[in-house]
Amino acid sequence: MAENTILNEDQINAVLREYCDWEVEAAVSPFNQSKFYRVYRQQQHVKKSRRRIFIGVIPEETSAGCLVSCASIAGHYYQLGLYHGAARLDSRDNPAFRG
Repeated sequence: MAENTILNEDQINAVLREYCDWEVEAAVSPFNQSKFYRVYRQQQHVKKSRRRIFIGVIPEETSAGCLVSCASIAGHYYQLGLYHGAARLDSRDNPAFRG
C-alpha cells in the first residue's frame, strides 16, 4: 500500500498550477486552532495582477489530487451551466448530463 505524504502549502500550489487555476492558503481557526486551507480560484483574463476569488475552505488533510479532482468537477459543471443553462443541469434530458 502506498504511503500518503502530506504536502505543505507551496507544494500543493505547485501541483494545482499544473492542472487548474486554483490555489490554497494555510489558515488556523481562531475558535479551536484547527488548521485548514482557504481555496481560491485565479481570475482568468487579468494580465497585470492576479486576482484571487475565494471558493471555500477544506481540511488540511485534503490531498492535492483531491483538489485537482474537485477543480475538474467544478469546471465541468461551470461549462454545463454556460452552454446548457443552469435550469437543466441535472436533467436526464440534458445530453451533456449523460457524459
